[in-house]
Amino acid sequence: MKVIICDDDPNQRNSIGVCFTVSRSRYDLTEFELGADMLEYLSASHADLVCLDLGLPDMDGLEVLRQLRKTTGAPVIIASGNNSKESVIRSH
Repeated sequence: MKVIICDDDPNQRNSIGVCFTVSRSRYDLTEFELGADMLEYLSASHADLVCLDLGLPDMDGLEVLRQLRKTTGAPVIIASGNNSKESVIRSH
């Protein structure tokens, strides 16, 4: 299973990656710090699952999600420190 982790915080990327590596399943993990880099990668590749931080330094995470939806129907797990009701509703 190809899993993409997009988060600007290396500690968060590591923590998410550890969650996948301790399971008994095999995951092919690819990490990105910037939304634009992830989108460029996915224009020529695929993902079975995307873990996406909404607070990226280069792009608004919701815009990354909108762009992502133009090219893939892969499930997306939103990981964000912003838990306001408005941000949760906008991500749906």
